[in-house]
Amino acid sequence: MKQQSSQFIELNYLKIIVGILLLIALVGAGYSVHLYGVIREAKDDGFESSIARVREAYDIGEITNVTRFHGDVFYHVIHTRDEESVTYYYVDQSDESADITVYTAESSDPLQPILATFLSERPSNDVKRVNVGLRQRVPIVEIISTTSTEAVRYDYYRLTDGTYESGLTLNNVN
Repeated sequence: MKQQSSQFIELNYLKIIVGILLLIALVGAGYSVHLYGVIREAKDDGFESSIARVREAYDIGEITNVTRFHGDVFYHVIHTRDEESVTYYYVDQSDESADITVYTAESSDPLQPILATFLSERPSNDVKRVNVGLRQRVPIVEIISTTSTEAVRYDYYRLTDGTYESGLTLNNVN
């Protein structure tokens, strides 16, 4: 006599393979979310120690912003402001014993004239971000923008006098 089994008990290899692939996709999505969180938290790592170094070496007022700049050296840039000037403290992250570089702009908004110059020269560009950095001990402003063709553009101006220093365009090739 032939043995009969119900379909509920029979192994369906298609369902098993789909289940395993679904499980792999869920684990991959969960790990991606976790990794994103770790990267976001690491972005601000070291800010407190850089602020402490600056406070120890200088009598600073209110800190308005702390940013990162990756030029020839990785810096934390601490922004402070008073009524008449903005001061930038560049803390070298690759060498803990390096001196802190300080630049004071005698203007309440030193980035505005540079940004106005950039927008007059490239009116079709959409500014995404403006960073203050240091290149070969010279304070610079990095303007990151996109062009009308969705190419990403990096332009560098000297913070000291607003002169154009260099630029780079990364085209989106499809």
